[in-house]
Amino acid sequence: MYEEFYGFREKPFSLNPDPNYLFKSRKHTKGLTMLEYGLASEASIVILTGEVGSGKTTLTRKLLQRISHDLTMGVMTHTSRVTDNIFPWICHAFGLEHQGKDTVTLFEGLNNFLRAEHKANRRVALIVDEAQNLSIDDLDEIRMLSNINVDDNLFMQLVLVGQPELLEKLRLPELRQLAQRISVDYNLEALSGPETALYIRHRIKVAGGTTDLFNDRCCTLVHRESRGIPRLINIICDAALVYAFAGGGRDIDEVLLKSVIHDRVLGGILPIRKAAPKKSNGSSPRTETASASGPTTLTLSELPTRLTRAQAVEYLGRRHGIPIKENTLYHRHMEDTGPPIVYFGRKPLYPVAGLDEWAEAAVSDQPSGAKDADTAPPPIAEAS
Repeated sequence: MYEEFYGFREKPFSLNPDPNYLFKSRKHTKGLTMLEYGLASEASIVILTGEVGSGKTTLTRKLLQRISHDLTMGVMTHTSRVTDNIFPWICHAFGLEHQGKDTVTLFEGLNNFLRAEHKANRRVALIVDEAQNLSIDDLDEIRMLSNINVDDNLFMQLVLVGQPELLEKLRLPELRQLAQRISVDYNLEALSGPETALYIRHRIKVAGGTTDLFNDRCCTLVHRESRGIPRLINIICDAALVYAFAGGGRDIDEVLLKSVIHDRVLGGILPIRKAAPKKSNGSSPRTETASASGPTTLTLSELPTRLTRAQAVEYLGRRHGIPIKENTLYHRHMEDTGPPIVYFGRKPLYPVAGLDEWAEAAVSDQPSGAKDADTAPPPIAEAS
């Protein structure tokens, strides 16, 4: 859609786990090294965990690109479909016939395959993606495969890849024998702020584009909203390119990014913010007002769509560094084109989008980030 406009050979922020786009952050490099070490050292079981979208599958696909000729790899990906028998799926991963066979026959066929590979001086490894979906019984069945050996030679290595829930399962008493055989384990963490900026520019460069499309402030905003999760970074950046292309522009700015994030969050599609927690007394964050000690404190991930005056003061102060007195809120006059101020009972609620627009004008007009009282829009008083 926008590839030709930006000079890309392909979409830089595709959600497909493409190993050619692997960004070698310190965390991902270490994760790949641990996987390679586990296979090279003939570790019985290797564990790779990480949050959804952290890049685990991309790492395993990169691993598959770099395996040696004496290693036969099988990959299980549809673990959520495994029901009461895991052996057909294991046989399928290695291309073995499995249709219409009972468990004993499947196990015998797999055993013969492993022995044939060993005789041909080829090692065998099975990668199980999304392993957290497997039942305790299935995981224990996989553990029993590591018992197949001859003359202390391991017939098959296991690489279990999954979300943090996998670790919770492995800590269960029922799986202690499996846990004791884990030789290598690594948890893939999210990217830092600087790593997020490098990640964005890396993917653009690989796709054939120029790396200045997202400036430093935009990269900071993307990191804050994505929490450094590569998949969420891709979703935000891809949508930003679509928005800019639709508007006929080239560069991505903060106003456009905020619009992208607002639209995706408002539609309930982009999982980058958690709903604001309810107070113990049942009151909603939309109706909170300032306490005697000062304005209500909200993290940016807890912001509702509209704010009370005290929350708006806190919002502008934290997000834009604009000094505003507690008892006065300067709000940009939107006339007939902007969102109206909505009253909840007797308390006015300010649209977040309107506040952002005023704050952007304040920052651009005054380098210090604040407007003088005589040039600022008139204050809007609370309803009496």
